[in-house]
Amino acid sequence: MNIAVAVRNRHLLTFRYMGAYHTVKPHTYGVDARGEFMLRALEVDGRWRLFHVSEMSDITVQPTRFTGVHPQHRINDKYFVDIIAQLY
Repeated sequence: MNIAVAVRNRHLLTFRYMGAYHTVKPHTYGVDARGEFMLRALEVDGRWRLFHVSEMSDITVQPTRFTGVHPQHRINDKYFVDIIAQLY
């Protein structure tokens, strides 16, 4: 399963990023103006983060699913020039 499928099916993701492990609720996956793949996600502690996918490692789609969409989620987030997957 990949990041886009995890977003669409609301699966938690865990991965290593800048030396630390993160568990997130992925909300938007796409490409920014520089052509880099990016992930906007809500950490399980409640903080929004924007991650460079190229800097993520040990990516695991967890069997655990989450419900709903966070009220601060931006549908059609203008940061992305191409959205591959997002929650509605």
